[in-house]
Amino acid sequence: MASAPSLPIIDVRGTNYDVGHQMGQTFKSRIQEAANLQLVRDYDTPQGNEIYSSYLKVAEDVYPHYVTELQGIADGSGIPFKYLFLKLIASECQSLSGNPPFQNAHGGDGCTDLILQLEEQAILVHSEDVKPDMKNGYIVHAHIQPSDSNPREEQFVCYCDPGMLPGNTFAVNAHGIGISGNNLFQKGITSKNAIGETFMCPFVVSVIPVRFNIVESATKLLEPCRSPT
Repeated sequence: MASAPSLPIIDVRGTNYDVGHQMGQTFKSRIQEAANLQLVRDYDTPQGNEIYSSYLKVAEDVYPHYVTELQGIADGSGIPFKYLFLKLIASECQSLSGNPPFQNAHGGDGCTDLILQLEEQAILVHSEDVKPDMKNGYIVHAHIQPSDSNPREEQFVCYCDPGMLPGNTFAVNAHGIGISGNNLFQKGITSKNAIGETFMCPFVVSVIPVRFNIVESATKLLEPCRSPT
């Protein structure tokens, strides 16, 4: 019986940009294979550029370190930053524009989580149900060190889709917090003055629990993501 292919694992350390660059450089071929640069060309319209510019500005204001991390992935992989960012806000693009380039931006039917509660342990099972061009993911063990744009030290292990920021699939951080994400997207988005939901995922991975109240900790950390409209 043939054995299943194993997932590649990378240990990375440094600032957000350093970590992004190491991921991009190491998995360059996987990221390039998964990239569909037609998305950038389809997006080159007045409406498309307005959506892109608006979401990028908010991301730079709220989470500049994740913007630089994405830039590191772009520089390391040779894939344009604009494409990688558009990929992160694909569901928002679809809702705001309704144009054909965004109607099937994510593909697949989403993921599924199962939790098995035993007497002495709980087991979390996550299925990564994605379209074929995203099947070549990888495991990242990251130790992000403080920088001018990010004063916090972060450590986590996660599965990454090619070219995506960590956190949109499943992960566990150094504080013992495990998370997973499923393909559920908000409908009827009207505001461009907001953070893309996929762009918030790395921040959730970095959550530091308040003693006895993890929900309160996560809520406080996500407060900057709230849109005024």
